[in-house]
Amino acid sequence: MHLPLFNPSRVYHSTLRSKWEKLRFLSLMNSYQVDTVFTGHIHLYYHTTIDGVHYVITAGGGAPLYETPERGGSITGCWLR
Repeated sequence: MHLPLFNPSRVYHSTLRSKWEKLRFLSLMNSYQVDTVFTGHIHLYYHTTIDGVHYVITAGGGAPLYETPERGGSITGCWLR
């Protein structure tokens, strides 16, 4: 999907805005036993696990990354190594 559920960046970018939308989405992912959700929109690499579901922000799709390597601005600074 395009918009992530949360924004780990210091740079402002939109995410799912409604708390209800986020909770409903998390509930659906758990109900259907989803393993991993891939998102974009925010130009950095990021991974977190919520209730056993992996949520991955897959960087910039070729665009410049917004953050320092330690904060997801480089593949070498993230969990995807």
